[in-house]
Amino acid sequence: MQSVIITGASGGIGRELVKEFKLANYHVVGIDASPTSVSSDIDFLQFDLSRIIDDHQSREALKSSILELTHGNQIKALVNNAAIQNVKPFLEIDSDDWSLSLRINLLAPFFLSQLLYQELAIAHGSVLNISSIHASQTKKGFSIYATTKAALSSLTKILAIELGSQVRVNAIEPGAISTQMLEAGFEGDPERRKSLAELQPMKRIGLPSEVAKLAVFMTSDDARFVNGSTFAIDGGIRNQLHDPL
Repeated sequence: MQSVIITGASGGIGRELVKEFKLANYHVVGIDASPTSVSSDIDFLQFDLSRIIDDHQSREALKSSILELTHGNQIKALVNNAAIQNVKPFLEIDSDDWSLSLRINLLAPFFLSQLLYQELAIAHGSVLNISSIHASQTKKGFSIYATTKAALSSLTKILAIELGSQVRVNAIEPGAISTQMLEAGFEGDPERRKSLAELQPMKRIGLPSEVAKLAVFMTSDDARFVNGSTFAIDGGIRNQLHDPL
């Protein structure tokens, strides 16, 4: 059996990633800053990934914990799914907003990939970054989130060149996906939620399970020539002229 490391495992997409990788017979190690809300039959590590940016000891401690939880299985994939979506008007953003989002959305995926590179190379594995449609199409108030996701998609391409002979690196850029975070934004306003769905070419919002199934394929050996790619899973919305919501 091979292991997959999934960050942000307690979130909406994270829980589905855990489920689909387990169905594909991976041993799953989930990491999240919040207590687990996923299946109890996975190995789970509650850890704040922002700690590994500046603290070498925290970085090494995290690696030791991950290797212990893999129980000797090769690490076939790292799925960098953890993220913060900070939505604020331009004039209200401060340096703390930037710092935390950059640390979680961009720097943590980089340093975690660096930390597990040797193990991934041994397994001829891959890194999969969960980016966002906001990497290329965005809205007012999303300057921090869009910038960090655009940087993550760019990092994906750069690392694919540097690591491609040993470790593949790809990204998924989801559009509107029915996660708790998205649905909370429409709480008390079902008509606005309905309008968003109607604006999609497919007349619906995507499901976390659809993102997770794509993730399983992209990290599998069936996709072994897929490297440096950013895959859109957005129902075709980025092909429309605009999304006014």
